[in-house]
Amino acid sequence: MTEELELRKSNVIIRLKNIWHEVSGLSSSKWFPYIVAVSAFCLVQLAILIFFPAYRIWAWFCFYMVISNFCLSVFPHEPVILLYGGQFNPLLVAILATLVTCWIEFFNYHFLVFVSSTRQVKSVTSNGAYQKVERWFGKAPFLSLLFSSIASIPVSPFRFFAANSHYPLVKFLISVFVGRLPRYCILALTGAVIKLPSWVYGIFFVLLLSFAIFRKIQSRIKTHGERGKQ
Repeated sequence: MTEELELRKSNVIIRLKNIWHEVSGLSSSKWFPYIVAVSAFCLVQLAILIFFPAYRIWAWFCFYMVISNFCLSVFPHEPVILLYGGQFNPLLVAILATLVTCWIEFFNYHFLVFVSSTRQVKSVTSNGAYQKVERWFGKAPFLSLLFSSIASIPVSPFRFFAANSHYPLVKFLISVFVGRLPRYCILALTGAVIKLPSWVYGIFFVLLLSFAIFRKIQSRIKTHGERGKQ
């Protein structure tokens, strides 16, 4: 058992090293625009927190929406939008959340384009089963992305399909905007109508986060089990 764990650990380390070599091999000019954009966002957030205390609550809202919509995140956005919708103008909450989501989805797209180009990921995306699923996505990519943005389903696979198939970025962001805006409006308006205490949203947050973490662990165990059988 110990030898198996050590072998898995060494395999993970090797994969991370390979990805790091590919990342470090990219020219700095490719990373520079993204570094500047992220730095600008962080500086604006910091300036608001320091010099504009009346707007701090919005700075934290934008920061959390970025974190919760990052492609590797397990943090739920629903409780926060419900909470803000009950305390502020629901339309303002929905529009701001949608704009911030589009901003982070821009980075998600480019991040996943890079990930899909690595040797480790290509070995997965080149098999027949994955190709079949992506072909189904390719039959109606915009509608698939739109539906995943509106519905309460995992959006990560659709993000990856879009990036791996090099679906146009502008169309991708339009699908995010058109899909997320009504979803956020419904959540914010629901929060404005029911106006539950903050601790209720806190419990809801913990439940959703726990469920997301459980699914991640379950998926990882299943993946390791399938590799062990091979």
